[in-house]
Amino acid sequence: MVKKIPIASDENPDDSKSPGSRSKRQNPRIEIEIPGPTQILENIETSVDKLTSNLEEIVTEVFRSRTKARIYLHLISKGKQTSEQVSKGTGLYPSTVRDALADMHSKGFLRRTKVEKEGAGKHPYIYQAISPTSLVEAYARTLESRLTALLNVKSLLKKESIKLPILPVTIFVGGERKEEEKEEKE
Repeated sequence: MVKKIPIASDENPDDSKSPGSRSKRQNPRIEIEIPGPTQILENIETSVDKLTSNLEEIVTEVFRSRTKARIYLHLISKGKQTSEQVSKGTGLYPSTVRDALADMHSKGFLRRTKVEKEGAGKHPYIYQAISPTSLVEAYARTLESRLTALLNVKSLLKKESIKLPILPVTIFVGGERKEEEKEEKE
C-alpha cells in the first residue's frame, strides 16, 4: 500500500482568494508517495533477482557454461553439499550435476572430500567451491594463455617475431603488481 502525504505550499491560501487579488490561483497540491512494506519487499526481491542474474552472467563467462555457473553460485551460497543436494538446490538433473562437478573438480574449481560413514553403502563426496578470489586468479591464468596464443598466431601469420616483454601476457590480480613493481625498483 502506498501512502500519500500532502505537503502545503509556501503560498497563503487566503491571499489568492482575497477580494483585491487579480488572479484566483489555486494552491498547488503536492504529494509524496511513500511505498509501503509490500512495495519495499517487491523492490528488494527485484534488486536481488537482478544481482543474481548479473552474477550468473559473469560466472557463466568464466566457466563458459551456465550449468557450471549455477552450480558454483549455489555452492558459494550454501556451502558444502553432496551432488544430490546440489541437484535439488539448482533444479538440474543429477547426471548433469555429477558430470559438471567432476569436471569442475578436475580443473580445480571445487574441493571434494569423501563422507566417512559407518556400515556398508555409498560414501558420497561433499563438494565445496573455491573462493571467488581463487576463481578470478584461475580465470586470469586462462586469459593469459589465450592472449599469448593469440599474439603468437598473429606473429606467425605475419611472419614477424614479437619481442619480449610483450610475451607472455601477464594479468595481475589484486595487489600482486604493486609488490612486483617495488621489487623491480629495488
